[in-house]
Amino acid sequence: MQIGLYVHFPFCISKCRYCDFNSYPAPAELRERYLSALTCELQRRLPQLSEASVSTVFFGGGTPTIYTTDELARVLRVIGSAGNVEPGAEVTCEANPDTVSLQKLKALRGAGFNRLSLGVQSLADDELQVLGRSHNAHVASAAIAAARETFDNLSVDLIYGIPGQGVQSWGRTLYGIIRSKPDHVSAYGLMIEEGTPLHEMVAAGQVQPLDDDTYADLYELAQRTLGFAGYEQYEISNFARPGRRCTHNLTYWRNQPYLGCGAGAASYLGGVRSMNVVDPESYCRAVEANGEVTASQEHLDPAHRAGETVMLCLRTIKGADLRQIMRECGTDLREQHADTIATLVAEGIATYDDGILRLTPAKGFLLHSEIARRFLV
Repeated sequence: MQIGLYVHFPFCISKCRYCDFNSYPAPAELRERYLSALTCELQRRLPQLSEASVSTVFFGGGTPTIYTTDELARVLRVIGSAGNVEPGAEVTCEANPDTVSLQKLKALRGAGFNRLSLGVQSLADDELQVLGRSHNAHVASAAIAAARETFDNLSVDLIYGIPGQGVQSWGRTLYGIIRSKPDHVSAYGLMIEEGTPLHEMVAAGQVQPLDDDTYADLYELAQRTLGFAGYEQYEISNFARPGRRCTHNLTYWRNQPYLGCGAGAASYLGGVRSMNVVDPESYCRAVEANGEVTASQEHLDPAHRAGETVMLCLRTIKGADLRQIMRECGTDLREQHADTIATLVAEGIATYDDGILRLTPAKGFLLHSEIARRFLV
């Protein structure tokens, strides 16, 4: 059995205004304590999966590169010694532009990371300020250049739908990124989540969210621009040059097994979804006491598993093979949702051919969340 391994680093230089992820600014003492706890969890859990091979490793956050290269390399060595990591496995590290330099990136590459995911988000200073990012466009461009020099598999993260953002500004960011020739681009639509500073700014009238039509225009511009530049859209938010799709993320979208280690990390193993203790200090205490770090778990019955598989697979250009889902889960979604499928096809939102349901990039991808809910139990 192949699995993906996700390793969570929940600390950042500062908390971005839009971020509702499990990430926090933290003192050095807690960061060091967390690293020790994370190492212990990896050493305990990976040997329990001795029959599984680790096909992908992903260091995410937060900002993993808030740590030194030596610290990250030490964690990677623990994974190599405790787990059965496949030769040639995709090994990704997320980074923010203001936490890396050419020297650090060279050291990361030498430590065994063969893919870098750089959180640029925008090349417009005013948009970066709205988002509360800790870098500016100049720092971002310098980081991209250093990463391009160091890594032969580089991904860049962008955000569209930022309050005040227009087609021209978004276009300049897209063209600027394309000129740097990354191998992969993730373009995520901004979600203004409750409890975030950005949500409070919207509620106070300090910024105005974009309307649905403008939001859709920006998404379509990304599809066209990146497509013309040779990037294939293989998932709602992800575009890649040939052979550069993110194998780790495809594990999630195919509903395949993965192990998550660290505070708040999720796992999906043996049909069971679980999540670790979210708070970093509580997580550390649990590990130090040799206690259980799992905060919740759920065994998915066949119907729930089928619904979630459709929801995830519909994010991809490959779509959902309803026949295969029937074989694996024993749930015939073709029969249960025949009317829904027929309506989606008639409205040009999806195609259905030889048992495979696919959302159309032009109409279906923007409606994914609404459509996926119809297949969930």
